[in-house]
Amino acid sequence: MQHVFIHPWLNREERWGALFVSTSAVTPECCASLIHLCGKESAVSLGQSLPWFVPLSPGACTTHSEGWPIDRTVFLVQEPEDSDKNSEWLKPAERVRADGGKVGVLAFAHRPLPPPGGKWDYVILEAAHARTAPPVKMMVLETRSAIALTAVKTRQDLEWALANNAALVSTEFLLTRAREPMKPDMRRLHLLQLLSLVTQDADTRELEEIFRQEPKLSYSLLRLVNSAAMGLRTPVTSYAQAISLLGRRQLQRWLQLLVYADPDNIDGPNPLLQWAAMRGRLMELAFQQIKPPPELAIEPDSAFMTGIFSLLDVLLNLSMDDILAQLPVATPVKLALTERAGPLGELLRAVESGERKKYAAASETLTGLGIGCAEFAQAQLAAIDWAYNVGRKAE
Repeated sequence: MQHVFIHPWLNREERWGALFVSTSAVTPECCASLIHLCGKESAVSLGQSLPWFVPLSPGACTTHSEGWPIDRTVFLVQEPEDSDKNSEWLKPAERVRADGGKVGVLAFAHRPLPPPGGKWDYVILEAAHARTAPPVKMMVLETRSAIALTAVKTRQDLEWALANNAALVSTEFLLTRAREPMKPDMRRLHLLQLLSLVTQDADTRELEEIFRQEPKLSYSLLRLVNSAAMGLRTPVTSYAQAISLLGRRQLQRWLQLLVYADPDNIDGPNPLLQWAAMRGRLMELAFQQIKPPPELAIEPDSAFMTGIFSLLDVLLNLSMDDILAQLPVATPVKLALTERAGPLGELLRAVESGERKKYAAASETLTGLGIGCAEFAQAQLAAIDWAYNVGRKAE
């Protein structure tokens, strides 16, 4: 069984700007699942607003796929190594253009720029490939097509991409720890203390003492709780009200996410926070699809926590062992975070493999867990939609 993997990409404002469907694991079953989900009247709002980038292949969604949002789709073709000798690969793109659709090309990494075949709506390049091109070539390419860069592995890659007019960038740099040591961050150390108290169901007064030490945390928490992801009718205006309205269990989720918030730039984009939120929600939803269910009793809340905490090492630039030494968690969560062991660890490994485009390994693990293509596609869309709304002001 092959699964489909959906990747949010960032725009020039470092906000989610597009949804990329994997190019190597799209089967008719997976495409049918996506069409079904996106064609529903109750389809997730994110899938109705951001453009989709999907491979143009026998199993992929096409301009003739009923229910698929063609007006927000860029169909992708892969440039072959011998593209200068063979023009057959251009014919599917020409058919899409004739139908009024948009087309992008995945450029072959070892060929000159720009790729052949006339004007493309998007040209997708590896960042390392783009950086070898003369600036004038990039300028000419950008005037003809929008540029999207893959394999953006560091912040330096991101800064170069934005300086060279890339419209969209992939997100590998979000998942990698910085090489240089970071200065101690007292706010986040306080937040780890707060998380420790919350996981141990501490008294409210102990929690409030942390907020008194870090008043910006209160503002960050209230902004998260009042975001579009919650859909509250009445705004929450105090920590006490948050406890009363949400309950300790729901509030704990927002405190877990709060560690990723930047109180000095609360209105700015925070892609790592959204990625952690997406992982947490995806882990929670996909965990409930495991068949047969794990013999060990594990709550979906633990799956959510595993996903959220799995990026703490990137955020804090500390080893996971050092972090968990300050943050007591249940044994299944600890095993998942440190050893990728147990059902939570297996699912986290599959999610991470999918994010790193190791699709065969991810699909094999998901199949072993009994999670089907349709179930995983639905979980991804729901998780992406929820994370997209985290931090956004409710309308």
